[in-house]
Amino acid sequence: MSLAGKWEFPGGKPKAGETPETALARELLEELGATANIGAWVGRGESFVGNKRIVLDVYLGEIEDGEELHAKEHSELRWVDSEEMRSLDWPDADIPIIPLVQNLMRSE
Repeated sequence: MSLAGKWEFPGGKPKAGETPETALARELLEELGATANIGAWVGRGESFVGNKRIVLDVYLGEIEDGEELHAKEHSELRWVDSEEMRSLDWPDADIPIIPLVQNLMRSE
């Protein structure tokens, strides 16, 4: 499965013994150099690529340290507003969660 050229939310699979929240905090530090507080679960996006099930759990979060984010594993980072989100090329697992994230962004 290639995600080359696609936009995606930061994160990754939990390692043994990690909660999803702990895994997300670790991935944000590894991928972006940001220390973050992970908040409430927002929702889930799911898709299948062949017979592989892809699950994306989304959480609210707040960056504590790392205002200058660095793309350590990706070619580009971008802050976008709720309308620009829809114009980006997302992996299938991310698409179902986009409207929920857009609504959260609009309510802030």
